Amino acid sequence: MLPNLMDCDFFKKATLFDGAKSEKAFIFKLKSEPNYTFMFTCPKCSSKNEFRGELNFKEEKVDKKKIKFIAFNCKKCNSEFTVEKFKTKPVKTKE
Repeated sequence: MLPNLMDCDFFKKATLFDGAKSEKAFIFKLKSEPNYTFMFTCPKCSSKNEFRGELNFKEEKVDKKKIKFIAFNCKKCNSEFTVEKFKTKPVKTKE
């Protein structure tokens, strides 16, 4: 079950691909928790994954630019997936 966005320090929705098959992935960190939660169905083996851990980053060159990716593995088949990490700016509110 997905959390309320107001309770999150970080929330990322992405699509994972394996050939023509795709699945949604959610990565989030609750304000009250020290670790990130990863929720996704593996597009390779169809195993449901939900686990907590730290973000692991990988840098790859894409079109001569270094891009940072969040890397994680399926707990059943150990397939690796990467999701692009976007830089975020804090939301400014009017007071």
